[in-house]
Amino acid sequence: MFEESVQFVRLNTGEDLIAEVTQVQNDDNTHYVLHNPMKVVYQIGGARASLTVSLMQWVFSRICANQDFIIYPTDILTMNKTTDDMEDYYWESVDHFTRSKEKLEKNTVFDDAAEEQNDLLSEIQNLIKTTDKRKLH
Repeated sequence: MFEESVQFVRLNTGEDLIAEVTQVQNDDNTHYVLHNPMKVVYQIGGARASLTVSLMQWVFSRICANQDFIIYPTDILTMNKTTDDMEDYYWESVDHFTRSKEKLEKNTVFDDAAEEQNDLLSEIQNLIKTTDKRKLH
């Protein structure tokens, strides 16, 4: 029986994720929805070669605002409930990335600069096409 909770998920790709997982069963199909999946990043270092585990967004919120992803059982190698400490760290990480996203959205201003740059680039390309030497200098 599947328990809806924060789970450790190892994908067939070798990626390790921590996510709040919901199982969806429709007729003969089963899939999982990963809510706010975080990729586990392992680092070995220090004088004692200790292992550090950190979490980062699996898919950055600048790429996908909706952080719910469907995966299928064939994509999963194994899945299990995390430790209580890892679950606490997961929720802290989700909160951190949510606050970072909100701060970034407040400080992001979209203007016509990109369009102006594309216009300038087009003018330069046209200039190059019309010159005999195909050089600007």
